[in-house]
Amino acid sequence: MVVSETNKKILLQTPKCASSTISKIFQETYKDSRDIGGHEPKININLINGNLNDYYKILPIRNPYSKLVSFWWTIKESKDHMRFNSGGDFNSFIKTLNKHMNSQQHTIPQYHYYEGNEINKIIRYENLLEDIKSMDDFKNINELPHIHPASMFSKREKPYMDFYNKESIITVNKLYSKDFELFKYEKK
Repeated sequence: MVVSETNKKILLQTPKCASSTISKIFQETYKDSRDIGGHEPKININLINGNLNDYYKILPIRNPYSKLVSFWWTIKESKDHMRFNSGGDFNSFIKTLNKHMNSQQHTIPQYHYYEGNEINKIIRYENLLEDIKSMDDFKNINELPHIHPASMFSKREKPYMDFYNKESIITVNKLYSKDFELFKYEKK
């Protein structure tokens, strides 16, 4: 979570939803901003000066199917897939999700970031630049900063739905049903 107390803005950092990119823009725009909590789904009011209701709260979100493919690539490239017992295969990784839903920030459904935080602005990953520019303080941004090297994405060219089989689609639909409903993403 990044906070600008002078401008009364809070950016919740939803994992795998361009949070690093948005955070960089946020911190370049609001010079007083500070990172106070990483990817925590609830705002810690003890870390905020003043009344939380006075703050404009921003939440980045992403299609759950796309978000999980992105996370799988991250753990696969970091060789961290062993703790998911997935053997490196995407659909095997999806089978392990239920065990990790509450212990791994990257797999927590996004509605946890929304509920109870009285969000003022949602930024969709799928419409990133346009959603960022729709806010007055960011309307002059013409391109997004590159946070991660392009080489990270060279193997990721196929559409994210091509990674899924029928069973993994059913699993994701079930585990992330509230995200699909609340944020109006289409289930496959």
